[in-house]
Amino acid sequence: MSTGSDFADENLQQAEPVDNRAFLDLVSDSAEPLFSIARIVVATHGRSGEICSRLLLGELHTQAASAEELLDSYGARRNGSWRRLRASVAGLKLFSEVAYILFHIRLFMPRYHLLPVTPDFVEATQRATDFACRTIAGYSTRLLECAGDLGMAESKASRKAADFLETLPVGQLPQDCGTESIQSAEETVVYLATAFLNLAEDGRMLQARSDTRQLAANLIPDPINEEDIRRLEDAFHGLQARYDTYVADTNLESIDRDLPVLRGHITVIYHLLQTATALCHHYERHISLARRVPGLVVNAVVDRDELLEFLVDYSIRYADLYVRQTRELCQNMLRRYSVPGTVEVPVPRYRGFHVRPTTLIARIVRHYGAEVRMQIDGEEYDAAVPFDLFRANEKLNADKRRAIAADAVGILRMEPAILDRSREELVRAVARRLFEQRKLVLYDRTLSLEEVAIRTDAPAEDCVVDALHKLFTLGKIDVELPAFATFLGDRRVIADIRLLAEQNYGEDDFGNNLALPGELAYLRR
Repeated sequence: MSTGSDFADENLQQAEPVDNRAFLDLVSDSAEPLFSIARIVVATHGRSGEICSRLLLGELHTQAASAEELLDSYGARRNGSWRRLRASVAGLKLFSEVAYILFHIRLFMPRYHLLPVTPDFVEATQRATDFACRTIAGYSTRLLECAGDLGMAESKASRKAADFLETLPVGQLPQDCGTESIQSAEETVVYLATAFLNLAEDGRMLQARSDTRQLAANLIPDPINEEDIRRLEDAFHGLQARYDTYVADTNLESIDRDLPVLRGHITVIYHLLQTATALCHHYERHISLARRVPGLVVNAVVDRDELLEFLVDYSIRYADLYVRQTRELCQNMLRRYSVPGTVEVPVPRYRGFHVRPTTLIARIVRHYGAEVRMQIDGEEYDAAVPFDLFRANEKLNADKRRAIAADAVGILRMEPAILDRSREELVRAVARRLFEQRKLVLYDRTLSLEEVAIRTDAPAEDCVVDALHKLFTLGKIDVELPAFATFLGDRRVIADIRLLAEQNYGEDDFGNNLALPGELAYLRR
């Protein structure tokens, strides 16, 4: 079955060939504004500290997008004579967008209220801007070379560098518009901080990628790829929109001074992910693909390692740093609006507080950055520390061992006739009786005793109890004792722990994983 792209390619192959002279004149005339800007870039590159301005970048992107659309409508990407020029146009379109975003970050950085990070973000942004501008100069040079090779004559009408100079006056306009008055910021702060923390779980993918230092050809598409970064970019853009919906034009930012800081961090993360998405796209489409497909243009303008360094050491690295900073900010905001709560929940049926339930509980607590305590029979445990929760199992397991011993001895004393059996048969008989009485859970229905060294040097009661205790330790049997744990802490955290307990802590009675509800989706990431 052919795809839409295949169908379009077939139509291009079947279409009547365009007159080369007519097409050359069409491109020469329609793309002259693009060529004019490219000549400005080439002429001024190296003579000043910065060849670009927001005016130039905006016009460059508009003209490159228009030229790309025209070239693609005639199939230039798959034409041997035109595809090199088309690739140059695409490079200018992408890097003018990246450079514009970097200029935007630099312009608005004082208003983002960014928390300090190391290395210095201002210096790193300047280096990234220099790289983007050098790349634009490289693509501009190649664009003009391609135009000359195709026989395009240079137009006498040309714009000048002075046309794109931008002088910005100092200061801000008076903020004299009225705002909606809201008495309490609690509901909005909690909503936005919680939304960020949930999204930050997806942002953990940046941490692994920012720690990647090998700039190798296999870095893209694994572990870095355009699809994953774009999805995260869209999510942060949505969070920024939510902030503007609930906070803009209200007095909330004067009630809670952390709100402007939160907004600035959300925005800078979003812009950094925009640049990361663009760089991933450029690598996958114009560098990696060209190396794999015979006959495609190999991109000589952008050095592969330099592009990957920009992507990993700037875009992804600083997005990760600001996600981490903002996670801590949001946790502090939630603690400030903490409302105490308690909940009593049953202890996990399958092996009590073993690895899975304790890990999930601790992740819930750490997700919110809250302080939550668990209490069982007067003992208190830190719910943010799995190993502390494991300690609760020591007491629970001791109670279960005592129950196993008492029930096993009761069976032996009520049915003395079974004492004539071999020790192995005796252990199985007692275990089955307890299972039939619903006093024992059998995870191994065959009751294999290969891993159990059954004692023969003691009375039958002691040997049976010892064997059952070993089976319990091996996880082949269990005892259901009604036990409850009380959690004390912020009501939002308590609510998620209650929901987890209602889902049997994400496992069935045999320890198999169960799907968690959407409200706990952050635990699956």
